[in-house]
Amino acid sequence: MKWKLFLLLIPLCLSGLEQKGSLQWKELNQRCKLVLKKRGSIIIIDSRNGYIKGIINESVAIKKSAAPGSVFKIVTGIAALRKDKRNRFVKVYCDDRYYIIGKGIRNYRIHFNRLEAEVGQYYRCSKYGGHKRIGFLSALKRSCNYYFFNLGDKIGYEAFYNQVLRLGFGQKVFSTLKEEIAGEIKKEKLRTRQLLSYIGDGYGIQTTPLQMAHLVYFLANNGEKQIITLKRNGKKHISRRIVSESNYGPIIKIIKRGLIKKVSTSTDRIYQKQFISSFAGKTGTSGAMNSLKTSGWFIGYGPIENPKVAFVVFLSEGTGRKALALAEKIFMGKNISKTYK
Repeated sequence: MKWKLFLLLIPLCLSGLEQKGSLQWKELNQRCKLVLKKRGSIIIIDSRNGYIKGIINESVAIKKSAAPGSVFKIVTGIAALRKDKRNRFVKVYCDDRYYIIGKGIRNYRIHFNRLEAEVGQYYRCSKYGGHKRIGFLSALKRSCNYYFFNLGDKIGYEAFYNQVLRLGFGQKVFSTLKEEIAGEIKKEKLRTRQLLSYIGDGYGIQTTPLQMAHLVYFLANNGEKQIITLKRNGKKHISRRIVSESNYGPIIKIIKRGLIKKVSTSTDRIYQKQFISSFAGKTGTSGAMNSLKTSGWFIGYGPIENPKVAFVVFLSEGTGRKALALAEKIFMGKNISKTYK
C-alpha cells in the first residue's frame, strides 16, 4: 500500500516546480525512499535556478561512487567535438569486434555492458553482430561501444583524459560539503583500460550521483548555467563551476540531439500540469570486471524544449533500462506496479 500512497503524492510533488515552497519536494524525497530503499539515489534539480530540490538517499548520492557506464559516452563525445567539430561526421562500420593491437593481452568481452573474462584480442560491442554502418548521433543514442572505442582512438587518450578533468570529474562538487567524496579518475597507461574508459567502464573512472547531477544540469542549460545550490541543515552550499570556458553551447546542442527522448501522448491538461510532458537523457550500465553485479544510471532533463527539471536516477544494483523505467514512472506519471528493492 505504501507505493500506492507514493503514486498519489507524485502530482503534488511535481506541481511544486511552479511554487516557491519546498514542502512538496520534501514529500517526494520521502516517498522515493520507499521505492528505492537503500540501494540507489535520485537527485532532482530545478534547472531554471540550480537549486537542488530533492536528494533521495543522500549518503549514496554524495558518498558512493561507481563507474558511470555508457552515460560517460557523452563526455567522450564532448572531448571529440572539442578537438574537432567535424568528428560528428565520422562514420564507422561496427562489426561487433573491436580489435586491440598487441599479443598476449588478457581481455574482456562486453555482453549487455557486463564484463566477462574471455581469451581474445578484441572487445565486443554492446550489440551482438554489431550496429553495422553507424554515425555519431546514432551511436550515442544506440550506445554503440565499437563506435566510441574508435572515436577515443581517433582523438587520443590525452585529449579524452584532459576533457574529463576539465569537466570537474575527480573533484568535489561542493568544497564546503565535508562528507562528499570526489570520486576517482585514474590516468590509465594500458591501452585495454583506456578503451574501457571511453565507454565509462572499468576501475579507472568512478563518479558520484552528485557529480552526474551537476553534469546533466550543465547539459540541460546548454552550458550557460553551471552553478548548483544545496540547502542543508540551514547552510547553503554553492558548487564550483564545471568549466572555465564559455563556448560549450554549440557542442552540447549537438550532443543533445543524440540523447534518448521520451514524450507523453497524454492531452489531459491536469496531467500536463502535474507531470513533465517529455524528457531526454542517457542510460548507463556498469559492472566491475570481477563481478557480475551491475549499477544502473539514467541522467535526464525535461521538458525537452524548456527544461524545468534536471535529474539523476542511480541504482546501486540494476541496469540503465531499469533506471530509465523508474524515471518514466516518477516524472511522466506512469503506473508504479512494484518498488525497486
